[in-house]
Amino acid sequence: MRYALPLIHEYSIKVQLSILAMLLVASYCHRGIRFVLGGLATLYLAFHVLSPVVRWGFYAFKFIAMFGFYIHYFQIGVGIIVTGVAFVYTDGIDALTQALEQGRKARN
Repeated sequence: MRYALPLIHEYSIKVQLSILAMLLVASYCHRGIRFVLGGLATLYLAFHVLSPVVRWGFYAFKFIAMFGFYIHYFQIGVGIIVTGVAFVYTDGIDALTQALEQGRKARN
């Protein structure tokens, strides 16, 4: 398995190891450089870990929101269908035609 170090993975293994050795010596000798290198490594790792986590979180939020909207509108549609069936089943059309006839008689 080949290891890919960030920013220096194009160079040969000798150059990569010499760069890492210089950074190790510099971080051993100077405390500020140690914090800078640790911060850079932490930022790089956080970017590569948080980027997919945020993306999957966005997709999960989007899925939940869209699923909720579908359930809401499905409930509305089922309610309309049930209301229509109940209207027809309880002789609502006869009552509607009688009211229409009475309206026509009242106008004439």
